[in-house]
Amino acid sequence: MTVLASPTIRATPTRFPIVPPLVALTAVGWLSLAASPWLIQWPLLLIALNPRMLFLLLVAPKLGLFEFTLVASARLCLADPFSYMLGVRYGGKVRDRMERSRLRRWLMKIMPMERRACGVAIWLRPSQSVLVWAGSLRMSAKYVAISDIATTLIYVIMIHQGMSLF
Repeated sequence: MTVLASPTIRATPTRFPIVPPLVALTAVGWLSLAASPWLIQWPLLLIALNPRMLFLLLVAPKLGLFEFTLVASARLCLADPFSYMLGVRYGGKVRDRMERSRLRRWLMKIMPMERRACGVAIWLRPSQSVLVWAGSLRMSAKYVAISDIATTLIYVIMIHQGMSLF
């Protein structure tokens, strides 16, 4: 007797770990927040470890545009690929559960609108939740990456230039 594999069961290939880097970045952020009174002497290190808005505003006048933009943008974008991949990997399971619910027909009607809304949200401010959302919608990784980097650069430059007024 031959047993056929179920179409829903697939062999899981070795996957790149997603959660440990996010946990590590969170832990580094918490530790640097606790050490911020001492780290304020090294503004680049402070924003490299924890790019909170408060710290960005605090160190922007002390740093040049290039070094501030380079370090702040790199650190702000560091967790973003992991957030997107989290949505790609686990977002489909959430959507499958939602499709089995009573809201299935309604969700299917708004799905194209949801993709457009997510695309706009990435350009407005690519937060972790927006990038998980984009991954769950299987938006183009290239589009998400370009939008994320461009928006983050604009955001960081605006912070630096805004603080140079003071």
